[in-house]
Amino acid sequence: MPEVVHQVLADPILVGLILFAVFVNAGALGLEWERRREAMGDAEPRTRSQSE
Repeated sequence: MPEVVHQVLADPILVGLILFAVFVNAGALGLEWERRREAMGDAEPRTRSQSE
């Protein structure tokens, strides 16, 4: 691996920031998929059963 990659991976703060950004983006993408499912009507039976 290039030396820059080793330097980045050796810094725990940078690794933490990178992982945090990955999880935030994954969460935002999951919310987008959920909104898209609800808009298509796929999630309607699930939300009805949760409210009972």
